[in-house]
Amino acid sequence: MTYSEQFEQFWKLYPGRTNERGRVVKQDKLGAFREWQKLTDNERKMAMSVHPAQGKYTPDARKWLYHNRWEDEDIGPGTVEKTQLYPIKGKTCSKSGCRMPAVYHDTSGNYDNYACSEHMPEKVKERYV
Repeated sequence: MTYSEQFEQFWKLYPGRTNERGRVVKQDKLGAFREWQKLTDNERKMAMSVHPAQGKYTPDARKWLYHNRWEDEDIGPGTVEKTQLYPIKGKTCSKSGCRMPAVYHDTSGNYDNYACSEHMPEKVKERYV
């Protein structure tokens, strides 16, 4: 399997789980790559800029990507770099009456929600320039 260069960088930076012997273990690289391919460019940048702390309870990368865990406020110590927002092609803000280009895609609920820079969640706004 050939992985993208950007994903390989993510995989290298993502901390593994510490097992009972004290060794760092990473699992399901292919599953993580499949989740990576589903993310928008903005989501990939966020996933690259924030990582959970390494330890016994570190989530595996596939689940972390699937659940957009970089949006969690309690992610623990990690590297946070502010990134630039880019419009999502063909999408506008889901907020009633707003027709601004969408720059954020939220899939955590039952529906796909798109938000412009004014209507995205505050905890996500903090991570962007």
